[in-house]
Amino acid sequence: MKFRKIIVITLIILIIVNINTISFGKYVFTYTQNAIELNIDRTPPKLSIEYSSKEPTAKGIEAKIIANEEIQEVNGWKLQEDGKTLIKIYEENINETIIVKDLAGNESSANIIITNIDKNPPIAEIIEIKNTNTGYEKYANNTHKITIKIKISDENKIIDNLKELKILVGGRENNCTKEINKIEEKENYIIYEIQLENIEENGNLLIKILLDSFEDIVGNKMSEKTLNTGIEIDNISPIIEYNQNKLEDGKILAQIIGNEKIRKITGWELDESQKINSKKFISDIIYQKEVKDLAGNIANIEINVKDSEFLKLEYMGHISERGWIKAENNFVGTIQSGNKLKIEAIAFRTGEKVEKDFVQFSAYAYTHWGENSYAKDRITNMIYNHGWNPLSGYKTMENAEFANIYNEKYIELSGAGINEMGATDLNGNNPIPFEEANKYTYGVSGLKLDLKTHEENSIIYQIYLNDVGWLKTCKNGEQAMYASNRPIEAMKIAVVPTSEMEEIIAQWNKNIV
Repeated sequence: MKFRKIIVITLIILIIVNINTISFGKYVFTYTQNAIELNIDRTPPKLSIEYSSKEPTAKGIEAKIIANEEIQEVNGWKLQEDGKTLIKIYEENINETIIVKDLAGNESSANIIITNIDKNPPIAEIIEIKNTNTGYEKYANNTHKITIKIKISDENKIIDNLKELKILVGGRENNCTKEINKIEEKENYIIYEIQLENIEENGNLLIKILLDSFEDIVGNKMSEKTLNTGIEIDNISPIIEYNQNKLEDGKILAQIIGNEKIRKITGWELDESQKINSKKFISDIIYQKEVKDLAGNIANIEINVKDSEFLKLEYMGHISERGWIKAENNFVGTIQSGNKLKIEAIAFRTGEKVEKDFVQFSAYAYTHWGENSYAKDRITNMIYNHGWNPLSGYKTMENAEFANIYNEKYIELSGAGINEMGATDLNGNNPIPFEEANKYTYGVSGLKLDLKTHEENSIIYQIYLNDVGWLKTCKNGEQAMYASNRPIEAMKIAVVPTSEMEEIIAQWNKNIV
């Protein structure tokens, strides 16, 4: 047994010749004066961590792990000559755990946390846009005011070097009216408000922040930055065309067609392309229509609905010296300064496709014979009374007696020949004297027109008196009269979509003196 032990010891000595210490697992063998000592190490190393800087910096940070005993190498780290210190340079912020082993293999962990590296310049972004082009905020022209809030932010304190902002439209610098105000400033962000007005030219609206306008406290400077507002500046009025098609029921489909996207017109239908507004009309009408593109630029187009067969409203006025005069472009009568010609009678017809009682008519006849008198039309032999005809209610194509005028059936109100010298009442009494006949004081002095329903359409009308001018336009049964003893010289009548009524009335009223 003693001999075997001597052989084992001899072999171990041969293996560790010139080696002072070697470790295996948790055991450390130390060779001293040709003897071997066995030391057991089960204690992990104690670690401390140091950083080259804890202040914000744009440079790398040196992290240092220091152990209380010799340790093994760690991949990516540099083990120092003392065998106890590891060093690594970090270029970015990090949060990671490093496993460190002593020579016996005992492990400890080191948490490396670096948050103070800042190599990013301040960031600029649009946080709010307001545009007075309500409902179409992505478009504007030189009439609108645009307010933009820009936020400059950074991980660290910002140094403000802003001296100017460039406004670009269509890629070109724009000389608009601008006001720049700093409205808020905190440790790591700044908010500016920019107000723009009178923006000319056309194209996308951009805001350019010039080079080095902002930097952070570690020296990161913002490069040139262009912010897209998403707003299209458009100062060109749309090109508009008018088109119409007759439908099977005789109505007219009117279309307003733009060369670009246009706004929906109240009461009209806008197609998916946003370039065509369409509307059905039941009767002829001419008027001016204002059309806007999305930026609010205005174009005017004449709406000229013609050849409608659904409600073919025809009317005319009778003047003794001229006979029956048909209306053209919604107008009938004579307007000549100093001329005393008066409308003595009016006649209406509405065609066959509309309901016969849809349009309703009433007129006031002022005669030489006064209240409660009756007279006969010298051409048609129709009886009319002094005052409103009919006495109550309205005449329609359903309930009226018809006069045959130009070989067509018309509703006649008042009577032809009412101003002529020698004309008498119904009973042949009180012929008009010469001097009275020349005064032209007798004829149609008032109108009341209405429709069966106003849900989709309305009727408007206006009368003219010599030395007075056009009176305010009336609608849907209102009384159009200056005075019962002042016959009219001209009149305008139109059936219009209710959605267009006030607009057309406003145009007609422009002729009021």
